[in-house]
Amino acid sequence: MLTNVTAYAYTTARWTYTFTYRMPCHTQRYAVRGEISFNVGARAPTDVTALVKFTITEDDIKKENPDQAEVTALRVTVKLGEMLPLRVGIPLLKIANYTCERIETVDPRTLVYFYKDDRGYYLRASEATGTDRTFVLPDMDILERQNAQTEIGCIDESENVDGHSSDRPNTDITPKVSFPSPTYPFLSIDDPINLTTWFSSDEHTSGTDRLKSQLIRFFETLFANAHANDVIFGLTVSYQQPVSMSSGDPIRIEPLLLPILLIPKIQIALPFTGSAHQFDSLMASLMEGVENWSLNAGLAPTDVKTLVFNLIVYSSLADQPLPLMNLTIYTDD
Repeated sequence: MLTNVTAYAYTTARWTYTFTYRMPCHTQRYAVRGEISFNVGARAPTDVTALVKFTITEDDIKKENPDQAEVTALRVTVKLGEMLPLRVGIPLLKIANYTCERIETVDPRTLVYFYKDDRGYYLRASEATGTDRTFVLPDMDILERQNAQTEIGCIDESENVDGHSSDRPNTDITPKVSFPSPTYPFLSIDDPINLTTWFSSDEHTSGTDRLKSQLIRFFETLFANAHANDVIFGLTVSYQQPVSMSSGDPIRIEPLLLPILLIPKIQIALPFTGSAHQFDSLMASLMEGVENWSLNAGLAPTDVKTLVFNLIVYSSLADQPLPLMNLTIYTDD
């Protein structure tokens, strides 16, 4: 069971993917069909994360506005090709300046939306030609799903429209199109994570033993769903040096941040298990470095109150590692 702090560290690595499309005229006869793939890149693993396939249709339905006037409101239906992969949020289809309202359906793969502003429902009959639609896929683990690529095309849905017929229902009427390159996400996490609340498995441990246990738990949680067999990251360790001030001085000076250790980009195999594992060896070296620094600085372990760890995680999908996420963790004993 995840503690609140563990859950918080997990949710820091979430991102939202969007793409916007436009048709000359959004009509009931035509639908948009597409798919979103992830982890697209020159070094993408063979076992690519599951696709998100969808078909978007639009029609009109009678609704009542707040002023009790009956209107013909736009209804958008997103039909998923299959159940969403784990750790992917429910999609939205947005129209600028309108609130998207999702209606519960029996089939979890069928998502139905209406649109409102303070005057009432959105009416497709009154929209400008070529109004944008934005598809939103939220709440994804950036270490599990990166580099999103969308491919969409228009299909003929005539057999589903009353009063119309077609010789080629549900067939492509445009070639599928996509952006020339995938979307490369980057997250910069503003809120630092306090490692002090991460208790080690042995509550009697202290000092660097306790810190090592906390760091291992943090990294294991952060990379639990990573798509690759290894991760690339860099780490800077700093000491937060308090500044002594006289009791009557009204000016508050922020503590100084003194870099003490630097781990340049390093590639580590996943998962982080086994006493002889590279990650365990890295943590042991890190703790040794902290201990040696404190001794050289003339500080007892109990004097080292706050250590700050700035972590940069890199994507390994491109030929050259690209920054993927930046976050800060710290101790505050």
